[in-house]
Amino acid sequence: MSQQPPPPPSNLVDLSMTYDSFMRMVSHELRTPIHLIQGYGELLGQEALGTMPQPQKEAVNSILQSTYRLNRVVENITTLLSLDIEPPILESMSVVEIVVAVMVRWHDQATKSQISLTVNQETNLPLIQANAQQLYQAVDNLVDNALKFTPSGGSVTLKSYQESDWVCLSIEDSGMGIPPEAKARIFSLFYQTDSSISRQYQGIGLGLSVVKSVVEAHGGQVELTSTPNCGSSFIIKLPIINTDTMTEENADTPMGTRHILVVDDEEYVTLVLKDGLESLPNCTVTTASNGNEAIALCQKQTFDLIITDYKMPVTDGLTLADHISQSYPQTKIVMVTAHIDEHLQQRASQVDIQRLLQKPFKLADIRTAASEVLAQNQENKPI
Repeated sequence: MSQQPPPPPSNLVDLSMTYDSFMRMVSHELRTPIHLIQGYGELLGQEALGTMPQPQKEAVNSILQSTYRLNRVVENITTLLSLDIEPPILESMSVVEIVVAVMVRWHDQATKSQISLTVNQETNLPLIQANAQQLYQAVDNLVDNALKFTPSGGSVTLKSYQESDWVCLSIEDSGMGIPPEAKARIFSLFYQTDSSISRQYQGIGLGLSVVKSVVEAHGGQVELTSTPNCGSSFIIKLPIINTDTMTEENADTPMGTRHILVVDDEEYVTLVLKDGLESLPNCTVTTASNGNEAIALCQKQTFDLIITDYKMPVTDGLTLADHISQSYPQTKIVMVTAHIDEHLQQRASQVDIQRLLQKPFKLADIRTAASEVLAQNQENKPI
C-alpha cells in the first residue's frame, strides 16, 4: 500500500493569495528599507555625518544610484497595481508643477552626462485634473528614458502647450530612436527593444507601461513619433478643466496687483517659477539671474515678495536678503536651498527671511508659501 505524501510545511506561501496581493505586500515591505538606505546614503554623501575620502564618496554615490533605481522599480509596480484597483484621486493643478519637479530631479544628471536638458513652456496654460505623484512618475519615466538613450552632446527638451481642449506635455530627445517594428509593443508590460543578456541599458520594461496606464487613467492620450538614430518624441495629452468651475481658489485672495521677484542663477528655475507664480491671482513676476541684478531691479521698482536661491555667484541669497531687509523692509523674502541646517535657520531669522524651503521643491509648496506671505503682507499694510 503506497504512502500518502506528507502535508506541505505550514510556513510555505499561501497559494490562495492573489498575485496582486502578493506584489502589493512585497512593494510595501520594500519601501521602508529602501527609504532608510536612501536617507542615510544622502546624509553620508552630503558629509553630514563626517567627512570622507574620495573613494568612500564614490562608493556611497554608487549605493545611492542603485537605491534610486530600485526605488523606481518599486514605485512603478505600486502604481500599476493601484491603478488596477481604483482610479487615481485627482486635484486641480498646473503641468508647470510637474515640469519643475522633473527638471530639479534630472538637471544635475543631464549636466554630468553632457546632455542639454531644456524647457519650452507656453504661459498661462489652463489647469488640469491630475494626481500629482502619478503624473510626476509618468513624466519622470519618460525623461529617464530620454536621458538614458541620448548620447553625450545630445539634447532632451520638455515642452508644454495647449492644443484645442488638451494640455500637452512633450518629451523630445535626439537619441537612438525606436525601430518601427517596436512601436506597436513599446508600451507593453515588460517589453524591451533589446532583451538580450548583453544588452547595454538597464531596466525591466515597466516605465512606459506606467506612462500609458497613468495617462489613460487621467482621461488622456500618449502619442509617439520616432526615427531610428534621430530621436523620439512622446506627447502626453490631458484634458483641460472647465474654467467656469475654477472660482474657489480666488475667493479669499486679497485684491490688488502683487509684484514678485524670482532670483536664481539657473535659468530653468526662474522660467518655471515665473510661469507657476503668475498663475496666482493678481501677481506679476520679474526674474533676475543673480543678487546684484536683483538689487538693481529693487532700485527701480517696489516688490512685495522676493523668492531667492541661497547659493549664487557674486552675491549669495543671505547677502541679498540682508540688503533687502535693511533697504526695503516692506519686501518679504522666501529662500530656497538644498541644505537647511541650524546655522542657516539662525542667519535667516537675523535677515528677516519669512520662509526657508528645501530643494528639490514642489511648485505647489512655493505657491502656497508665496500666497501666505503675500496675504500676511497685505494684512500688515496701513489702511
